[in-house]
Amino acid sequence: MIKLTKILLTFSMVIVWGWTFFMGTFATHANGRRVGWFIGLSLNVLLGLVYSYLEKRPKTTKEWFKM
Repeated sequence: MIKLTKILLTFSMVIVWGWTFFMGTFATHANGRRVGWFIGLSLNVLLGLVYSYLEKRPKTTKEWFKM
């Protein structure tokens, strides 16, 4: 189950990067570009945190920050 979740997270991260690049590059207004980059980077950070949690399985948040 963890292996399948990692595969799905990796696939999701690739799709989010593609969407981020597309929206950040081809948005017609500067605010749209900024929002596209911000949302894409935020989603990828969240997905990366979930992926790192699956990798190490820390018991507390303090252990997570020590990694």
